[in-house]
Formats: sequence, structure tokens, C-alpha cells
Amino acid sequence: MNDLLSSKLYHHVRSLLLAMNGASLEAFRELVLVQELREQPNEGPSLFSALLCRDFEMLGLIIGSPVSQRDSVSFRTASKLLAEAGMTALSEQARAMCELSEIVAGERKDIENENRVLIRWRTSGKTRLVMWGTSLLSLGYSLRGQFQHAHVRANEAMRISERLEEGDALALARMAERCALRGLGERVSLDAVNPNVTCSPDMSALDRFHALTGSEDEAAPDDMILEMRGISPRNGVMAIASRVSDADRAHGAKMAEKLPLSWKGAAPSQAHMVPARSHQRRSMPNGDTGAHLNISVLGGGVAAWKDGIRIPERNWTRRQAKMLLALLALAPGHLIQRHEAIGLLWPDSDLARGRESLYTVLSSLRSTLGQTTSDNRFVLGELGQIWLDDELVSCDVDEFERIARHVVSRKAEGSEVIALCVALEGMYNGGSYVPANDSTGRFRDRHEELARRYRDAMLAGVEAATRLRDAHQAAWFAQSAKRIG
Repeated sequence: MNDLLSSKLYHHVRSLLLAMNGASLEAFRELVLVQELREQPNEGPSLFSALLCRDFEMLGLIIGSPVSQRDSVSFRTASKLLAEAGMTALSEQARAMCELSEIVAGERKDIENENRVLIRWRTSGKTRLVMWGTSLLSLGYSLRGQFQHAHVRANEAMRISERLEEGDALALARMAERCALRGLGERVSLDAVNPNVTCSPDMSALDRFHALTGSEDEAAPDDMILEMRGISPRNGVMAIASRVSDADRAHGAKMAEKLPLSWKGAAPSQAHMVPARSHQRRSMPNGDTGAHLNISVLGGGVAAWKDGIRIPERNWTRRQAKMLLALLALAPGHLIQRHEAIGLLWPDSDLARGRESLYTVLSSLRSTLGQTTSDNRFVLGELGQIWLDDELVSCDVDEFERIARHVVSRKAEGSEVIALCVALEGMYNGGSYVPANDSTGRFRDRHEELARRYRDAMLAGVEAATRLRDAHQAAWFAQSAKRIG
């Protein structure tokens, strides 16, 4: 067995073990660090890389990690590869696991081919997958108002959980059952999980809290709230708390209102907490919408995706065209003066020759991006300026800076800060692009500015982890900050 495959096996098994023990954030971070193993190798397709990628997608959904354009493309590639490989069962299982994670994250309410997936899991002895899956599907049915179906699924999950004596799964099944029964207008017992079944402190507390929200005594949950404030919930449990409150039509609003702040995670459905630029597509004269361009300048290189498809390296026929795109992506407001571009790209050239060279490079860049005079006008120029159209173009550096600002603003809380810092680690990945011939130091200055933002965010992560008494995570972020200097 070669070293690369051994490494993939190690990180895959380690992340799965962490996830099964409830350490979703640790499992996610395990796969953040092996980006090169998750991406498809140049020498040919790798099913193992595709599986690693789908696991990374699933864990990211659970902890609420923002998805970069680079990851989005990797997810689609992995999904397509598993489907095209003819491994139907493997492909369906990977997709179903991601879809179940999306239910936890509040991004969907059902899974594709639900019955076929459950039958396959049952016949292949994947009882625990059925146990967790049916509870999550029950919550999805309650979200859609199909409470009878929700009750059937919750009962199945209850039976399996009790037989296997799985306390956490039983707590989730009980909450799913309550949501269904409350939706049907039936009275529900306020009893929580059987005390003889061992249950994690955070799931046990959430189950009891959910039961008490149905009490006619408004003050009934208050003592439970005090107890919950002394418990640090796992990211997956915070996501489940959010989904249960959404699925409970009768008392969900009350539950969401009273839930302690430290239990409110940064699930993707709460993405408004990190404001993001809107990229609505512009309508063209013929009624069509323009393509969308995503530019990546983090991770040490420059890459561009048009409508999710990466522009191949062979299409970049001029090195300066890629440098100009990076310059625009890294510039404040994504705008530069023409004379600035000439000075940066051709420092030894006179202005007349520089203008001619810039015209040639601009034409090459627009051609590479598929831009015409009437369509996909990504790179614009007028009155001595060049800029990127922010309605059609997005840059990973903008997303990075938005998240970093949110983290250091102290507006984010506890586990949300930790999840966002883990996402920043994956995005930063060595920092922004600096070409070998950066004669003016413009690229290097921007690189150092982003490095300082990254360091400040990591230090905020250290503070958040320390407050949550997570010494391991605090040490991790401290080490990341130390590497910047």
C-alpha cells in the first residue's frame, strides 16, 4: 500500500471515529488539514478522495462551516465521480449522508430515494444509520407538516434506539416523536429519556428542556436553562436544537426564545450572522442571465470558476493575464487605475508601450473568461480605470475578510467563533497569491495584511475556546496564530 493511500485511510478513519464520538468539529478539522487528499489528483480519478470530500461536506454542514467556491466545486466533482463509477450503493449512501446532514443544518427536509436508501441500510445491517436517519427524517416530515409520517418514522427510531440502548439516539427520537404528536394536537408526556439508558449530558439536557417547553407552567423550563448554561454542547447538538425548535409547530418558538445563547450554533441556516455580498445575476437584453465568475487568490495560487466549472490552466495563454486578475481580486473595491496596472505588470516599460501591453493582456484575460462586448462583462474599463463587476464576480478573499471581521468584532459567540475560525483555517491555507516577480511589493503587502487579519481571528478563537474550557482547541488556534508571527 503506498504512502498516499495510507494517509487517506488514516485521516478518513480518524475523522469518522471523531464524528461517531460526537466531536464533529474535531472531525471536520481533521479533513480541513488534508485538502490535497480530498481533491482529485492530476494523474486520474480517486474514489477514496471523493469519499473524503463527501465526509468533509457532511461534517461542514453539521458544524455550520461556510462553503467556499473551491469546496463547492470539489463537492460536485466528488458526487459526479461516485455516480459515474457505477458504484450506485456507495454513491447513494454518500449522498444520503450529506442530505441527512443538510436536514440537521436546516437546508432540506427530506432525502432523495428515501425508501430505497432505508431498505438498503436495513438489508445491509446498517442499523445505526437507520436509527439516526429515521429520527432526522421524522423532523423533516414535521417541518413539512406531515405529522403522521413523522410519527411513524419517530416510532421506528425509538424502537431501534431502545433495543440498542443508544441514549443519544433515543433522546433525538423522543424529541422527534414529541414534535410529531404536538403537530397532531395530542398531549405528550413531559417525561424525558429512560434514566436507565446512558445519555450524553448535552443531549439529555436538550431532551429534558424540549419536554418542559410543553408544560403549562411558563416557569417550568427555567431551572433547566440554568443547568444548560453549565454544559458546553457539541456542534451537532446545537444544530439539532435548532432543527427541533423549527420542527415543533406547537412550542418551537418558545424553545428557540428560551434556549441559552451558548446553545445557539452557527448553522448554515443562520448565515445572516455573517453578512455576505449578494450576487444576483444581471438580466441581459434578451432576458437571459449572465454567467457568474468566482475567483480564488487564497491558498497561494490564482484560479477562476465560471458557473462552477474551473477554467483550465491551458486556457491561460498569458501569464500577465492571470496576474492582472489576481491584482483586481486583491485590490480594494476590485478596482485599479490603468497606470497602476502598467507600473505593476511592466515596471521597466514606458507608458506608451505599457498601454499597448495592457490592451493586449486585457483582451487575453477577457477571452480566457469567455467575455464578449455584449455578454459576461466580468472585467470592465472606463475613464482610466479597470474593475470587476461585483454583480457577476465574487472573490474568496472577500468571504475571508467578512468572516475574519465578524470573528474579531466580538459579535460572534463561543462555539460560533470556533466554527468560523476552523473555516478560516481552511480558506487561508498559506495566504494570498504573491507572484515571483512582485517588483513593487504590492502583492506581498496585501498578503501580509491578510495574514494579520488571520492572526487576529485565530487569537479571538483562542479566547473563545478558553472561555469554553476547550484547551485543545485553544492550543490549536494559538499555534496557527504563532505561525504567522
